[in-house]
Amino acid sequence: MKTIPPLPQEGDFRVENLIRDAVPEVLAHQDAERFFAWMREHIAGYMSPNMLAEAGPGDIPAFAYVMGRDLWNVLPLPRNRYRPEAVPEPGRNDPCPCGSGTKYKHCCDRVPHVPLSSDLIWPVVLDAMDKPQREAAVRSGALPRQALIVLASQMLEEHRTAEVVKLLEPLLLPQPVAHDDVMEFAFDTLCDAYEKLGRRRKKSTLIETVLAKTPRSPLRGGAWQRRTVINMDQHDLAAARETFHHAQQDDPEDPALGMLEVELLLAEHKPDTARERAEFFVRQLRRRGLPEDQPPLSFLIRMAHDPVGTMSDLALEQAGEAGRGLRDWIKSVSARPLPKYRLTDVESLPSRTDGDVTDSLIEKGIPAEEARRAVKQLQLDISPVEDPAPPGNETKEPPLHCLLAPPALGTLEKSWHGVFPLSKPFSVQHDPFNDAYAWEPAAERRWTAFLQKYPACFDSLDILDDLATAVMQHEQCGLPSLDQEMFLPLLYRAEAIITAAIGSSHSVHLAWGWEDNRPALRSLARIALVTQHARPEEALRATETLLRLNPNDNHGYRALAIYVWLKRGEDKKAADLAAKFPDDQMAETAYGGALALFRLGKRREADRQLRTAIANMPKVASYLLRDKVRKPATLMEGGYTFGGDDQAWLYREEMRPVWIATPGALDWLRETLSNDYSPHSTGVPRRGSRRRSRP
Repeated sequence: MKTIPPLPQEGDFRVENLIRDAVPEVLAHQDAERFFAWMREHIAGYMSPNMLAEAGPGDIPAFAYVMGRDLWNVLPLPRNRYRPEAVPEPGRNDPCPCGSGTKYKHCCDRVPHVPLSSDLIWPVVLDAMDKPQREAAVRSGALPRQALIVLASQMLEEHRTAEVVKLLEPLLLPQPVAHDDVMEFAFDTLCDAYEKLGRRRKKSTLIETVLAKTPRSPLRGGAWQRRTVINMDQHDLAAARETFHHAQQDDPEDPALGMLEVELLLAEHKPDTARERAEFFVRQLRRRGLPEDQPPLSFLIRMAHDPVGTMSDLALEQAGEAGRGLRDWIKSVSARPLPKYRLTDVESLPSRTDGDVTDSLIEKGIPAEEARRAVKQLQLDISPVEDPAPPGNETKEPPLHCLLAPPALGTLEKSWHGVFPLSKPFSVQHDPFNDAYAWEPAAERRWTAFLQKYPACFDSLDILDDLATAVMQHEQCGLPSLDQEMFLPLLYRAEAIITAAIGSSHSVHLAWGWEDNRPALRSLARIALVTQHARPEEALRATETLLRLNPNDNHGYRALAIYVWLKRGEDKKAADLAAKFPDDQMAETAYGGALALFRLGKRREADRQLRTAIANMPKVASYLLRDKVRKPATLMEGGYTFGGDDQAWLYREEMRPVWIATPGALDWLRETLSNDYSPHSTGVPRRGSRRRSRP
């Protein structure tokens, strides 16, 4: 972002101080003679002792006149529609206006002038005005562009954000009026104003307008940088890398590019490359002569030393230091040996009544209604199959297991729940059910003090689960640096505990309905959640483990597995998994299973699966077949409506490239849709409030 140039300083004369004092005097009276009298009276106060000592008898009045006329001639006067009202220069043989009694050419004509301009004066003028005067100046239409953005910056500081938007929109929409540094500053200011007001669609429109209607320039380069940040926030790292290259091409000398590239590399989970690039930019900026104690060089020096730690430090600073205690504690306990959890057959556990189990769930912060539903689900999980398979086709169901913590952790966990404010999440959600906030300062101090006193908290799946829930509540959650230093270490610790307890066994079934299993299963689901964009292989590993341990897939992560398997060409895996969920209302399963069967050459089975999918979710087929589709206005973050436009659009965005890459797949879909689908099919759900959280 470009800055407004400072007012000039001329040697021993304090020009800036004079201007800031003179402007209110001019605005109060708007009278030239009165202003010149003020200058004669006060000019000596802005001259250094050396300058005063060297001045002759007539020098001070001469300097007061010349400096006063230079200043008066660029000052906007409200009574003159905010335009200067210049005092003409005297003729060379005229009496000098300073009162010396000599000709002008022998007096003030020889005094050096101070270069001033309206662009330099307007910010001081606006600063001296009260609110009604500023509003009148804006309405006049006389303000230069540079003055407008100075006023906009002041308004932002005063939290008058809506006024900033009204002030700057005409400069940039429907098309930028220029492509210079002033417009770049206006663009950044307007983007920030939209962000503060939550008008992200307007912000996106502004960025796209600049990209479409502005030639190669620093202004367009700044828009590409903004688009890169948006792509990163949306986890579209391939698009972020592409838009970053455009930003490099449009404004290759912008120092901000170094910081943006390092952040992008961290989002791509490439910390070593990020460090190398930071070192490169440090060398480059040093050659340009940038001061080492000024950003962006000072920031990149820190990044070259420790990119992940530097970014997490910055995030924690922006959050008022919330989370620093947890981050430091995680580092201090990271070398602890793994605890020995016990894998136990559920049937061998002491029998508990439904009421006992329900009460235990409620004690751990689970809402009563969810606790009752969990107990009912547990009974379904452990109930025998009512319709046995035909003789000779019996398949032995794997026994239900439970992960039990070492006895020593039981007392610790009970004490922990006495100081930790969050309840367990509702069902398969990730947010706590209650409305408590883990990062309220007093609450955070209590539970971080507990962690510091008891390092063994790092051994408890139950406590690790709570800490991960707290991190997801943090205002900087989602930043790659915090993921790597806070979120993932907790999840990886839980995964290591689970792996040590169950090994590679394929006969273990951790029922979701059994309360002690939920922290383990939720931790695996969260690994898949946080790594699915930047590290899909790691997300798939966690998902496959989750599906193996909990074949019922309460979290719905079969969608992620089928998506990755189809992209990798592992069609049999995708088809087999989809077959376990007939009539699934997740498009990834229903349509993905059909596509997998089609690719395997099993046309009859594929036809049957596709007809079922179309009957249940016809809009998905329609969206897949269109070359262009408008993003639905109903799209919400983190979920969709079954059978709705939002579900269809999301599936199309993810999977249409895979369908296009499969020869004949879209033709097959088009033929099936036109021949077999009836809009009166009873399988089509009505659009309603049933919503599903997306993994």
